[in-house]
Amino acid sequence: MNVDAGVDYRLRTLTQAHLWLTPLNDETRRQMDKLWLALAGATREHAPTLEINHRPLSTLGVETKR
Repeated sequence: MNVDAGVDYRLRTLTQAHLWLTPLNDETRRQMDKLWLALAGATREHAPTLEINHRPLSTLGVETKR
């Protein structure tokens, strides 16, 4: 049974978003929070640091909905 309708509904939000937010300030932080909520469906829990290719990468946050 094929359940793929060919539509990625997450892209609807992204196509309407400004994906490059600059300068880094309170206004762009509010815009990012709004996009995060639209895509993740919840607010950010915390901002862990990931290690990619032995280099630390700061994150903006994670959503841990269970």
